[in-house]
Order: sequence, then structure tokens, then C-alpha cells
Amino acid sequence: MHTLPRDALLHALEYLEPMELRAMALVSRWHNSLQQHGALWEALFRHRWNHANFFMDPCMRIQLSPALRAAYPRSSDAFRFLTHCVDRVPSFADICLTNTHATASTTNHRIEPVAYDNGQVVTMALAKGGVGGNRCVRANVPFEMTPRVAVFQTTDRTWFVDVVYDGYFEISIADPINPMRDDATLDMCIAIGVASPDFEVVDQQPGWDDNSYGYHSDDGHFFTSGQPHPFAATFGMHDTIGCGIQRDMTTHDSILYFTKNGQRLGGTFPCLHDELFPVVGIDADYTVRLNFGHEPFRCRPPPSTEGDTSALVALQAQPWPAAPTRPRSMWQNMLAAVDVFAKRTTSLMYCSN
Repeated sequence: MHTLPRDALLHALEYLEPMELRAMALVSRWHNSLQQHGALWEALFRHRWNHANFFMDPCMRIQLSPALRAAYPRSSDAFRFLTHCVDRVPSFADICLTNTHATASTTNHRIEPVAYDNGQVVTMALAKGGVGGNRCVRANVPFEMTPRVAVFQTTDRTWFVDVVYDGYFEISIADPINPMRDDATLDMCIAIGVASPDFEVVDQQPGWDDNSYGYHSDDGHFFTSGQPHPFAATFGMHDTIGCGIQRDMTTHDSILYFTKNGQRLGGTFPCLHDELFPVVGIDADYTVRLNFGHEPFRCRPPPSTEGDTSALVALQAQPWPAAPTRPRSMWQNMLAAVDVFAKRTTSLMYCSN
């Protein structure tokens, strides 16, 4: 391998797993010197993030947060650390969970996929004729209590990378797929918020129980424990609404805040200091698009400052997580089911003989 051109070898090393690359550095000084090349670990970081979460456009540069730049003056060291710490974060809508629970209800709760990103659902709509019931769609994974690597796209076509405890996401409400009658909006509601793992996604909206919180479009109220609280203006088609969690790991408190069309709304609300799923309540014909950072946010969440290194220090002290596995697609699930059926059929035929 020493005879290969440097650029060709660097490109080949990008296909190794991070632990394999570290092992090479232990047995070869020459390979160790190659690992100081910032582009190598940046490529590995992008690859691992794409595999676990959403796709990072390779044509867009990466900007590290002030805290990361202060802790790692060399970009190769920063990307090496980040590559090992990538884990799954909220990235897409888990409509399969809602549709699975919907089969036990007489109401039409089915959610239809409208658009995908990196093979996962990010835009969705209620199936035709479903308005009148209440159901929710939550993200694939929650905002965990542990520090995590976060990536989001900025308006200047840059990927901003940080280490955070907090979480933020947005929904954009667009035109319905099917034409609506003129008075249909009077009966519709979209809600955005967060919920604990115990929250039931069918027959309720965020904030209707003790396990969830939600800002509702039809009356502008914030709901929690089933109680409405006057909060802000109503919202609807062509609006972008955001929901964020800010955590204080010293006092063990968490608060929620909301944004509308790029502006933070006044007021915050205390919430569970625990893992919480991003959740969207849908009782409307509108198309709803989720954004966890794969597109520029209308309201950019505050980054960690150079002096605020609590999340980074905590992540540095944790053991590296196992390499995240990419969730299987619908077709992969179907093929797996066919494979199991074929094996069982073969086994039964063998036993009968």
C-alpha cells in the first residue's frame, strides 16, 4: 500500500470503519501520519452520519461549533472524535407506529407518506376521509437525556455540527393533496410538541395526557395534562412551526419553547426532564413536512458557546456507542418476512417427510 499515490490511498481508507482505521494507526507510523489528514476523518464522519440519520450533501462544507473548535484546534482530531460518537437522532417520521396502532381502531387513522429523504418519510398526510379523529406521528427516536452529536443545515449551505443536550425540530404545513371544501378548515387541527415513550399515538393529540405537551393550531393554546393554556396565535397552511427543548443538567430542569415562521414565540413551559419524542398531531387534510436539520431551519436553534462545554465534556467521558444500524425500509421488512415464511415452509415439508 505504500506504493499507492497519497490521494488514492486516502480515498481507499474512507471505506474503513473507524475502529479499523484506528487499528491501522497502532501498527504503522505511516498510516498514523495519514490520519492527521482532516479530509479523511471528515469523510468518515459524513459516511457514518448518512448511515445513521439523514443525508449530508457532500458539496456543502462543515462548520464546527465554537465549543468543538476550542476543544480541537486540529479539524482531524475533531472529526475523529465526532465519527466515533455519532448515534441515531430524530430524523424522520415513524408513520409505521401510527398505522400499526390504527388497525385496532374503527376510525381511519392511516398516515400516508408523501416524500422521503435518505429513504425515510419526512413529508406525510392523513389518508383521505380521516379528518374527524385524532392521531399523532412521532419521530423515529427521542431526544435523549445524554449528550449527542447534532447536525443541521444553515441558510448559507453549510452543515453546522455541535454537541448538545437540547433538541429542536420544525414542521411546515402545505397544501392538501386532495381538494377541500370551503368550510373544512373549521374542523381541522395540527399540533406540535413532545411526548414520553408511554404516549399513545392514536385517539389523542399532544398535550391531552400527562405524557405529552403540544401547541395546537385551531385555538393557539398550549396543552399539557389535558388542560389548555392560552399561548399564541393560531397557525395553519403555509406556516412553519418549531418546537425546542432546553435542558439544564445542573438543576435537572427542562423547558419547551416554540417558534413561528422564523420567530421565537414568547413564553416557555416546564416539561419532563426525561427522554422525549418529537410528535405531531394530525387531524387535517394538510400536508405536513418534518425538518430535523436536513433542511435549513426557519428559526436557527442557539449553538453552544466556546465557554459552554458541558455537553462536549460529558460526551468525551462516555464510552463510544456501537455503530448505529440503519432502520430497515418497507421493502427490506417485506423481504425478511418472505424469507421467514419460506424457511418455515421448508421446515414443515421436511418434518412431514
